[in-house]
Amino acid sequence: MIIWSVLAGIYGIIFLSLFAATLYGGKRKKKWLKWGAGIPAGLMAVAAVLAIFSIGYAIVDSMNPNSVFKNTFGEQPSDAISDIKSDYYWFADTGSIYLRFRTSASEFHRLIPDGLTSRTMFAMQSDSPGELGFQAPSWWTYTFNQNWIYFLRDDFNRRSPGKIGFYSETEYFAYDPKEKLAYYRFLGID
Repeated sequence: MIIWSVLAGIYGIIFLSLFAATLYGGKRKKKWLKWGAGIPAGLMAVAAVLAIFSIGYAIVDSMNPNSVFKNTFGEQPSDAISDIKSDYYWFADTGSIYLRFRTSASEFHRLIPDGLTSRTMFAMQSDSPGELGFQAPSWWTYTFNQNWIYFLRDDFNRRSPGKIGFYSETEYFAYDPKEKLAYYRFLGID
């Protein structure tokens, strides 16, 4: 966060310097300075507004569980899916997704992302990491249960299908057949 603040500060200083040069050029009737500094200052202002709009849209979009589902699985939720809950965080070198929804076992199996392999409850307990500083949402009732179905992709500095691009990625998909609840978790860190 500090690095992004420093970069934003540098951007702001450059913009303010160009803006001040534009005003000075206009006051002193120096067209070359007015336009030479004004055009870059204007382009920087437009770029900043577009960046703020894009970030704002991404934040609002990440609060919509249907949108998080679509971004995660590459498709809109079907009629076989209901009660979707999500928590999404993605910034710089960290990405985190919690996704829970009610569905049938056949729909769960259809949605299994590439690169995940079937695991037993005992393998999940030993191979899936803790939350690494993230606090799970209150509705996240994921647990280890011998009757559940588990799939895991734990990637540390390896190439595999489904890898998003972080240095270290953990992705798992679990299903509780009794409650008909699917749990999806992604954690990526550079």
